[in-house]
Amino acid sequence: MFGLDVQVEIALLGLIQAIAVAVIGVISVRNINQRKKLADREFEYQKEINERVEKRAKLRAEESRLSMEMMIATLNLSEAIAIAERDNKQNDIITSALNGAVKTRENYTQFVNKVVSDHIAKN
Repeated sequence: MFGLDVQVEIALLGLIQAIAVAVIGVISVRNINQRKKLADREFEYQKEINERVEKRAKLRAEESRLSMEMMIATLNLSEAIAIAERDNKQNDIITSALNGAVKTRENYTQFVNKVVSDHIAKN
């Protein structure tokens, strides 16, 4: 090949092959490590998104529960007023329904204030 002994040429070819295998191995390991880091980052990103979605779902569930309580309090107060009008007198039912409506409004206001303050604190 280059005027060298055949055994030397074979040894050089073996050395070139070994170097090529080592370079390819290093490149492969580097690519594997990069893909692993990328997969780890993607996993953490998805985990963070799932946590946010779960937190929003909990907030929506709490808001729905409080909203239902407000609807029930409104219904109770309306019913109590209708009974009082029908009987032409104020009674304990109205007082109880009014107290329930006030308490429900306070609970909902506390919820909204907490959500807003948490949002402001994050930003």
